[in-house]
Amino acid sequence: MSEISLGSAIYTAVKPIFKIYIIIFIGFYAGKTQLISSLTAKRISDIVITLLLPSLVFENIISNLQSNDIKQIGIIALISFLFFSIGTLSAWASYHLGGRPKYWQGGCLSVGILPNISDLPIAYLTTFASGLIFTKEEGNKGIAYICIFTLFQVFVQFNLGIFKLIGKDYNEQMKDMENDEEKEQESKTEQLLSSSTSLSEGGDDEDLDEENDSQSENDEGLNHNNNNNNNDPVALIEAKDKTSTISRQQSHVSNAYSRRRRSVSSRHSELSRQESRLSNILGNQQQQNPINELIQVYSHQIVNSENNDIDFDTVSIHPKKPSEKSRPSSINPSNNSITNKLQKLFLFILDNFKKPISLALLLSVIIAMIPWVRALFVSSNQVNIPTAPDKQPPLSFIIDFTSYLGNASIPCGLLVLGSTLARLSIGSMPKYFWVTPLLLSISRLIILPIIGCLIIWGFDKANWFYDDNILKFVCTIVWGVPNATSIIYITAYYSPVDEEEAKKYKQVNYLALCYLIQYGVLFITLPFLCTFIVKVLLGF
Repeated sequence: MSEISLGSAIYTAVKPIFKIYIIIFIGFYAGKTQLISSLTAKRISDIVITLLLPSLVFENIISNLQSNDIKQIGIIALISFLFFSIGTLSAWASYHLGGRPKYWQGGCLSVGILPNISDLPIAYLTTFASGLIFTKEEGNKGIAYICIFTLFQVFVQFNLGIFKLIGKDYNEQMKDMENDEEKEQESKTEQLLSSSTSLSEGGDDEDLDEENDSQSENDEGLNHNNNNNNNDPVALIEAKDKTSTISRQQSHVSNAYSRRRRSVSSRHSELSRQESRLSNILGNQQQQNPINELIQVYSHQIVNSENNDIDFDTVSIHPKKPSEKSRPSSINPSNNSITNKLQKLFLFILDNFKKPISLALLLSVIIAMIPWVRALFVSSNQVNIPTAPDKQPPLSFIIDFTSYLGNASIPCGLLVLGSTLARLSIGSMPKYFWVTPLLLSISRLIILPIIGCLIIWGFDKANWFYDDNILKFVCTIVWGVPNATSIIYITAYYSPVDEEEAKKYKQVNYLALCYLIQYGVLFITLPFLCTFIVKVLLGF
């Protein structure tokens, strides 16, 4: 093991930050000048998550993982569980210590749970694998290890439904806004009803007095007066005035009810449209909207199941017949409910394995663990099979294709991140709103790396890494990266399209401050962590 000076280690650790910051700055400029608009960023993110990133994962896992690496996969699984769990606890503590920001509990937990486990570590490895610290082969194997970390993060975020935490914040705020709007409409309706009632009662009293005063006169000349009154235009005009006054008041009341009905219906129509878009994204060839949101790729039903509001346009006014009522399916409804929930969870997890990145990860791991199948794609020292005329494995063109596509995933992801930061704004926020994002950033970039280094040091003392320096490096650096860029896409999806309506929701602003703080100090924290790993943990 060659000795590396401290200056060389620091320079090597800082160098990857330069290209990351430059790409993010270019994306920031493109976002400010509308070269990458919100619409374009969503389309790019959709391409990255559905095509480029699965290609990168497929190529790196098959090329660099073998069946004898199963021990490393077990270590990565354990470390993934640890930093997901510790990240959840740190986010929960930051949320409560920071004053419990309203409508941002799920987003806060997502920031703590989900790190940027792919873009930044891969960018570092491509720089470190130049020969000074790691060889090119070690760098490729390190990227494969990062892809295994990505496998577990994708499973936790999408297959287990962690992404719904962000949607829960928006749904809670939407419910409260609907309730406030309904109360306001009810108060206005009551005022109109009271004013209409008083006016109509006053008119009735006047009519009753006039009728009593003229009763005797009307009785004496009934036949004569009937003919005159029928042809008297003044009497007709007075009657019409009274009738029109009452009609206008009734019209105000009717319009108030109609506005309230339309307001509630529009809210439910908006939820219905979101659910329709999300259900059509999976295999529906008749989709009119070309933008496939990031979250649409992973979920059939992102609309929260707990928000079972009544649709006033579809409710029947006729009561159900006894035969139509639901009957209990078992004697013990609680056990049946638990069974149904477990069944739905299993089907939900199973269904999400059909998504592009989950499918690419699953297939690539299966291929990599079967030696003779892996030898069809890449050269292997485990199995010898006949090669193609170019002396390459028969299916090597698939690896070439996925490698060519996958190399574009990281720059595209960083460009989208920069353009998204250009559009995020702090806006009008509550007092001390910055406390929770600051605590999250401190825990993510300072506290968690310290905990991670202690855990990796303990595993190394127990000889868990088997002198695999690249595995040790990857398992340590994932503790010191900022939160995942996919959180931006999911939060942006839930935000209303209308700009005026979107200003009522502050979730994007909290997330914006987290990114601004973390990327503002990342050039100090991450190089420091990498230098510590190289000089202390690896002993270079």
